[in-house]
Amino acid sequence: MERLKLSPKAKEVTARLVDSKDSESVGHIAAVDPQTGEIFYGKTVAEAAKEGRKNKNDPKAVFFFVRVGYPSVHVLKTVRLQGYIYQDFFPKANGYIRNGSLKLAYSDPDNDPPLEFIVDTGFSGSLVLDASAMKNIESDYIGEDEITLAGGVKHPVNIYLSDVAVDTLRLTEVEIIEMQDEYLIGMALMRVMCKKVVFAFENNEILFEA
Repeated sequence: MERLKLSPKAKEVTARLVDSKDSESVGHIAAVDPQTGEIFYGKTVAEAAKEGRKNKNDPKAVFFFVRVGYPSVHVLKTVRLQGYIYQDFFPKANGYIRNGSLKLAYSDPDNDPPLEFIVDTGFSGSLVLDASAMKNIESDYIGEDEITLAGGVKHPVNIYLSDVAVDTLRLTEVEIIEMQDEYLIGMALMRVMCKKVVFAFENNEILFEA
């Protein structure tokens, strides 16, 4: 997917949104039309994209996303947990792709090798997958974002929406960021799929409690 090219008008609009101090809109997500600079607001990327597509009467319209008053929509930091989990180990959960959709589960009945997702409490979004996995998932491309990596480095990424199964729970329109060689589960998805995450260091387990 090629990077979106912003018109001069769209660049001016996004810069203004990043610097905005408007108390009523700061923190909200703005979907910016990359050509016209039109702005559509929502509490999430999916909500802002829906609002934009509805107003433009274009179900395939794509946008550049801005969190009003912030330099990027998402912050991405890989966190290594200390304690009874060894220092160089990452907390992980398994995922499997079946019939065009992603399922997060402890095991797979066909015993296929899993996609290993890092459970990343420093990532504010939902999911990160790489391009090879995205090709095998039915998804809806909704536009581009710019994330802030550890160290403050900004990186452009593509954003998709897809249904995701978590054991027996099915979640619709989960936001997925595409990044090379990365598989992450972030805080936004954990908040939706469970009430509590327990890092059981004595057993080297992660428990997602409903």
